[in-house]
Amino acid sequence: MAWIGMRSSPQEHWDYVSPFETHGHIREIYTQLHGPADPDEDKIAQIASAFSQGRMYFESAELAPLGVKPVLLYYGASALLAGLALTRDARLTQRLWPSSHGLTPVGWRNVLYDTGGDLLKLAVRATKGTFRHVVETVWHGHIETVLYGRHDRRDTAPYTHRLGEIGFIDDGSIVTFADLVSRSRYTGGLYGSATRRRRSLLRATVWMNPGRGPSGVHVNVDIAERQGECWLIEHAKRASLPLLGSDAKPSGAVFPRGDHDRNGEPDLLPVFHYEDWGEMSVCEAMPNGDKWSELLKLYLMSYIVGMVARYYPAQWLAVIRGTSCSSDTAMFVSAVTAIERNFVREFAGQLAVLGDDPHFFSEHYGHQARMIAPDWRCYIGATGTGKPIIHE
Repeated sequence: MAWIGMRSSPQEHWDYVSPFETHGHIREIYTQLHGPADPDEDKIAQIASAFSQGRMYFESAELAPLGVKPVLLYYGASALLAGLALTRDARLTQRLWPSSHGLTPVGWRNVLYDTGGDLLKLAVRATKGTFRHVVETVWHGHIETVLYGRHDRRDTAPYTHRLGEIGFIDDGSIVTFADLVSRSRYTGGLYGSATRRRRSLLRATVWMNPGRGPSGVHVNVDIAERQGECWLIEHAKRASLPLLGSDAKPSGAVFPRGDHDRNGEPDLLPVFHYEDWGEMSVCEAMPNGDKWSELLKLYLMSYIVGMVARYYPAQWLAVIRGTSCSSDTAMFVSAVTAIERNFVREFAGQLAVLGDDPHFFSEHYGHQARMIAPDWRCYIGATGTGKPIIHE
């Protein structure tokens, strides 16, 4: 299986996902997760149908005009995540799958019917339903490339980054469309220039620095640009972390790696990304302090643009035709493109973790793949008794 990276094609993404439409492949993964007992054939059929329908939605979205494309993308993403949840949870069946989205709009009518309303302020709050199941199903982490050892040699290595729990589903906080598009690696670069607002992505250099002391390996983040009081520096100060550079002009911060993956604690390190051409960036946390994976950001984006297109067609068509009074409509079109091109890429990574697929990672990292921490195995190994199925 080819590595699903930033340069891989949409067909390569689907080549990784499509085996989950076959009963034999699902049965193998399901048995690996839940034990040797023969899985119920009806459950296998439910999983295969969810994956198949997700693909059909995305195929239809590829051919659909922009006026209806977001609706198809949202339901396609929902179907794929339902297939993942049904695979992951032995107790869950199609009959028990919630009928509600698990998200509720906050103040949409005021924004959408207000002439010149700021569409980036469209906000949602979590409720009981599908979104909660999604959050409880997916692996809250990502495997990213970092520089390793000597900074000037530009050697790279994999880094398993544990992002922590998602408080949004319980704390009553809201997330706006601006919160999402400003923090996504796929739309954050456009956000500053398109909206003239403060960006939540900063160019940076992230490297692992094996050090001595109780915290073991450190992860250094060196900011390549500054915009006033950098949020990363402020975060480091509040967490009492060492700063890089002088006291007057810190250029970054040092984050202890330690044994966070082993004891279940999330890293303090912010979300970061490595691009194929060597550029790196760090991402600000959500307003409530959560650190979200790209999968969750894209999924919530798809909900917002999908529901606007579905229930507010006049406003949505004004956005895509350029007749909306809002000056931020470019971010909506950019979000639709990001979802269509990259949601399946991120979803394929979830399947690699689910299936404990070492080839998925070794074809990209080679012998360094052994450095990837096995914390996802806690995610896939839990059973009703709390005993792991897959051991290191």
